[in-house]
Amino acid sequence: MDGPITDFEKGQLDSVLKMGCSRDTACKYAGVSADRLLAEMQRDPTFERSILHAESHPEVRHIGNVNKASQDERNWRSSVWWLERREREQESAHDWSQWNYPAAVRDALDKLIDVVMTEIVDPVRRQAIVAELLKIAGEGVSESGDSAHTETVAPSLTLPVVDAEEEDQ
Repeated sequence: MDGPITDFEKGQLDSVLKMGCSRDTACKYAGVSADRLLAEMQRDPTFERSILHAESHPEVRHIGNVNKASQDERNWRSSVWWLERREREQESAHDWSQWNYPAAVRDALDKLIDVVMTEIVDPVRRQAIVAELLKIAGEGVSESGDSAHTETVAPSLTLPVVDAEEEDQ
């Protein structure tokens, strides 16, 4: 059946989700396709909130049970379980795999070199600072262990060479 989800179907979805079943299971139980559920959630923000609330209900209930059990010192394992679970959740919340460190380092290095080129008047000093920045950026970034920054971190950077005599003009 297409169209809006009926109140009866909404009730079935709500009760199954509150028991702790997945959205997929709730949809199958209520006879509602996943696409139809998503469309209804997008169309009706109140319904979306009720689905999200129903999905969170089992976790809140079970954490409440663990919290209650942990009040008795004999049930210390429930506290340990909760702490370990929380730590895993916090660690997984930071998806570091999305970062492209060489690209991020390269971008920061580009900006830093621009600042050095603008702010450092002495061309010899400026050149030394830029060379040191490139050296630092290359350390520990290469998977092969070498610090060849030209291959790993800053292949797009060209070290600006400024002749001291040109600078004075």
